[in-house]
Order: sequence, then C-alpha cells, then structure tokens
Amino acid sequence: MLRPGERGPRWWWRARFGGRGVQGITCTPVRGLLVDFLTQRAVDVDYTTLEDLARSLAGLFWRDLENHHPGNDSLRLDADTVTAWRKRVRMVRDRHGIPIRTRVNAHTVFSWVRTFCQDLARWAADEPARWGPWVAPCPIRDSDTDHSKNRARRKAAMDQRTPTLLPALPALVKAIKRQLKDAQACLATGREAPAGPRSPPRRARPSSAEREYRPASTQTIRPPAGAKT
Repeated sequence: MLRPGERGPRWWWRARFGGRGVQGITCTPVRGLLVDFLTQRAVDVDYTTLEDLARSLAGLFWRDLENHHPGNDSLRLDADTVTAWRKRVRMVRDRHGIPIRTRVNAHTVFSWVRTFCQDLARWAADEPARWGPWVAPCPIRDSDTDHSKNRARRKAAMDQRTPTLLPALPALVKAIKRQLKDAQACLATGREAPAGPRSPPRRARPSSAEREYRPASTQTIRPPAGAKT
C-alpha cells in the first residue's frame, strides 16, 4: 500500500513512456494509447518484460507502420499493410533500412502485438469509453507465433557448434591434464610438508595464455611521485 504522497509504478512508467519510450511516434492518439496501455501493464509484469513489450509495440510495430504507411491513425489495418509489416519485422535492418539478417525473435514481437490487441478487447468490456474505440481485428495469425521453427534453428546451431569446436578438443584435454598435474603436485607438497609455518606450494610456470592475462586486483599500484609512503 502506498503512503500519502508516494507514487506507484504506474506513475513512474507513465512518466517514462510518456517521453522517451514512445519518442518518434507522430500520431498523438496512438502515442497516448501506448502510454496508457504500458502504464496499465506496469503493475502486472516485471521491468525486463515491460521494456521488451514497449520496444516491440512502440518501435517495431507502430513506429515502423508510421515510417512505411504514414497517415494511419487506427489499429484497423488492411491486409496489404499487415503483410508488408510482418515481412519487415522478420528481418533485422541497418540504419539505412537494408536487411542484414533474419530476426530470431520475430515470433516474440508478433506475440506482443497479439497480446496488445487481445488486452484492448478484454478491457473494453469493463471500460468501453476508454478502450472500446481502439478495439480492432488482430493482425497476427497463429502461425506467426509458432516457436517450432525457432527451436529447430536453435537446435541446428547447437548441432553445428559441436563439429566446429571439435578440433580444439585435444588442446582442451592437454590443458586439463596440465592443471590436474599441477594440482596433484601442490597436494603432494602440502601433505609432505612438516607442521609449522606455512609456505606457498611450488607451482609450475604459468602458460603463455596465463602470463598474458593479469587480473587488475594483482597489479601493483604505485603511489604518485612525491607522495609519502
């Protein structure tokens, strides 16, 4: 429960998405709708989920529609607009709009847009004056949110990684055996040492890779010139 004078998460998200989160959206009614929607969802989901939801709805959905289909101020989209948008979302593009690779999480973007449309329809039953004007047919098909293709691509990438790393296996085994030998030598030295003052165990010379890496915590910190020590 909030104390008098305190501001809850809805106020914080309204302040955030009222500015930077929906920056670039020219349609004022849609920008206000997104701010209201994200504010409403702020109390139901965690921070990371809400960030992803805002990025998908404000950036990959509506801002993309404004860039390629200017003048649209309604969620009722024609078939050609939806088809072109789905095609664009499936590709990651550079700042010039040139496709560079397939978007691996396109199904997640489609899922957020479908959730957006379904929530508006459900909320309109309780608050028709507020959400009713924005209810529209969902532009997302069931096949757009299918994760099977994404899982298949991930498995194929994992299967490809095995033969790629296989040539490094002998070097890995050699390094592990060397570390095991060093550890056994340290253990034997400790067991044979008589009781008394402790002394650091003898250790093999570090490898070239170990010599190249030197943690910052082990570096010598020298005082500035003229400072008293």
